[in-house]
Amino acid sequence: MRRSLLLVLAVALVFTSCAKKRTEEEYQNLAREAKSKEDWRSALKYERDLIKYYPKSEKIVEYKKAFLEDLIQAAEKDTSATNKKLLYDEAIKIGEEVDKTKANLARLRLGEIIEKSDSLKAKEIYSSIPQKELEILAQLELGNQNYESALKCYSILIATYPNDTSAYKWYFMSGFILNEYFKKTAESKEFFKVVFEKYPNTELADDAKFLYDHAGENIEEVIFRADSAKGTRK
Repeated sequence: MRRSLLLVLAVALVFTSCAKKRTEEEYQNLAREAKSKEDWRSALKYERDLIKYYPKSEKIVEYKKAFLEDLIQAAEKDTSATNKKLLYDEAIKIGEEVDKTKANLARLRLGEIIEKSDSLKAKEIYSSIPQKELEILAQLELGNQNYESALKCYSILIATYPNDTSAYKWYFMSGFILNEYFKKTAESKEFFKVVFEKYPNTELADDAKFLYDHAGENIEEVIFRADSAKGTRK
């Protein structure tokens, strides 16, 4: 019995040592191949092993950043809310080491999931994201055409920092997104109205009034008609 146990332990040690003998390049290739097959679980495992076995590699920061990107991408593709939470939690931890903006993106995504069942917990998560980071995330999400998430960022900013000197910009962008991408004319006008009524001396007040008056219309056509009218009057 004792001999059998020793044999099992010996075999386990052999397999463990073999796993450690993979080179950095091999782990990268295995992860890349797994991702090409949409096998995110295997890809993330290889990346975890790469980071675990080569913590002093001169490329360790590069490995962690790639792992962070893949954690977020895997979470977005996963259909299980539980798995998403675990992946975003892991992304937050590693993101704090190598990319705080990506860490806060993971927090935002985590909050959006949790908000469906626990609004207070979600609020705690949102409040842990610094103001400047929320502004950066809003622009990133807008650039990536994640309009709902961008709108969420501005909503959090307005709710958390209502008296900030940049608040009028958040109201304006909220109105713009609602009007331009969601075609929610009535809702967008509420935000535009706040800008030109509450912040009449800001640089966006006139634009807000213009968009309020023409919400739901094709803005390019409105501008074209206005320019044509000016030309006719001349």
